[in-house]
Amino acid sequence: MVPELRKRHRRIWQIGGVLLCLGFAAAIWVLPKPVPAGQWPGNELPPFPKVLASKTKGNLSFQLRQGANDLKQIEITQQRVMEQTFVQVFCNNALQGVLGPAGVRRFSLSDTLSAEPPYLIELVDGINHKTIHQIVLP
Repeated sequence: MVPELRKRHRRIWQIGGVLLCLGFAAAIWVLPKPVPAGQWPGNELPPFPKVLASKTKGNLSFQLRQGANDLKQIEITQQRVMEQTFVQVFCNNALQGVLGPAGVRRFSLSDTLSAEPPYLIELVDGINHKTIHQIVLP
C-alpha cells in the first residue's frame, strides 16, 4: 500500500470505529424499558351485583352478571396463570378482549350480544389459533 492509501485507510477505520461505538450506544438507548411484574393494567369495570349464571372449568370460573338497565357482563376468574401467553376471549364469535395474568377480568357485553342468549364463551390461543376452553352460559 502506498503511504497515501495507508493514511486514508487508517482514517476510515478510525471514523468507522467511532461510528460503530455511537451506533451501539444508540441501540441500547432506544431499548424499551421492562414493565415490572406487578404493574399489569387494572380492570376498570366494577362487578355487576346480580349473578345470572356461573360455571367452573379447570382453574377458571365464569360468571354472567347483570346490572342496571339489563346490561350484562362476563366475569372470568383465574386461579393460576395459564400456559398460553396470549389468550383471547370471544363471546358469540365477537372478540371481547384478552386475559392477563391470574386474577379477575370482566368484559361488558354490548346490547346486540346481550339480546342473544345463550352465550358461547370461547378462550382462544391467539398465537396458535386453537380453542382452549368453550363454555355456554344461559
